[in-house]
Amino acid sequence: MFRLIFIETVVGINTFVDRFLHSYKRNRRMKAIEEKSKHINEKMETNVEGLK
Repeated sequence: MFRLIFIETVVGINTFVDRFLHSYKRNRRMKAIEEKSKHINEKMETNVEGLK
C-alpha cells in the first residue's frame, strides 16, 4: 500500500516538473522569437527610411 502511494507521488511530481519545464522552454522560445522579430522590424524600418 505504501509503495503504491509513493509511486503515485513520484509520478505526480515528475508530471508537474515536466509541465513546468515545457512551459518554461516555450516561454523562452517565445521571447527569443519576439526579440528576433523586433530586430527584423527595425531593419525593415531602416530599409524603408533608406528608400525614401
